[in-house]
Amino acid sequence: MMSLFLKNFLLFFILYVFSLVSFLYPQCDGDTMYVELWDSCYHRISTRELFYPYAGLEGDIPFEITLFPEMQRIILPGNNLTGEIPDPIGDLYNLQVIDVSNNQLEGELPPNFWNSTRLELILLHNNNFSGEINNYNLPDLITLRIHDNNFSGYFPESIETSSILFRILIYNNQFSGLIPETIGNLSNLNTLSIFNNQFSGLIPDVICNLIDEQGTAVVLENNQLCPPYPECLYEGQIGFQMTSSCQLCPDIVGDFTLDGVVNVLDVITLVNCIISEVDECDVCFDMNEDQVINIIDIVALVNLIVDN
Repeated sequence: MMSLFLKNFLLFFILYVFSLVSFLYPQCDGDTMYVELWDSCYHRISTRELFYPYAGLEGDIPFEITLFPEMQRIILPGNNLTGEIPDPIGDLYNLQVIDVSNNQLEGELPPNFWNSTRLELILLHNNNFSGEINNYNLPDLITLRIHDNNFSGYFPESIETSSILFRILIYNNQFSGLIPETIGNLSNLNTLSIFNNQFSGLIPDVICNLIDEQGTAVVLENNQLCPPYPECLYEGQIGFQMTSSCQLCPDIVGDFTLDGVVNVLDVITLVNCIISEVDECDVCFDMNEDQVINIIDIVALVNLIVDN
């Protein structure tokens, strides 16, 4: 006859096995603590990684990937994913890596995409993303790889917040405007590849600091960048540039009337440029080089006159 001890032991063992099986092979049905993704079940609290590289996934990225508050790595490259990145992705405040490269994703990034301030690797390349890159604060960012998409607009000055950034690969997009001066603050930058975009204006001299002091690899060809080019760049780095829209600025900064003197007449010229219904302002009028010509440039010009 089975002893009471043996009965209790068997009961405990059965419960243990059941708990272990439930942990290893959880049942999502009816349990709000689990989420089913791609025929697998994930605990909402303990899950920190979704790892499906080249796994044959198809269709939209499920909204449910945003339901894991401790998520650190979303790795889904080389699939057939379509549609857009789900809006609440920015609520994953612990996210460090997002790799959805080599898919067929499209549309603009969610406005809160850049809220995940712990991001280290952003790998969105070889998709059909569009829209602009918002200003952001990503102090831990190491690699920004978003090439071969349809991103447009200015590249954000806030890139300087990513002080340990190692690689910027944004080629084959539609970025425009000036190369931000703040790029010179990236003391760890190893690679800057921005070819095949629509960047315009002058190449900031700070780019020579990156090349001379850090040996940064720089590729700028097929943009609309204007001469004179920094002496640190050789022909292969500059490549072909569409310079037909380049404006030859006055030798004297602020001398918009080209009379060899910077005075009140130049202020009037700048004011007329700003208030004119016809877009008469070119990059030469951008006194503070912020890519916008407005009253701040008038103040900068007045200060220049007063100081001289």
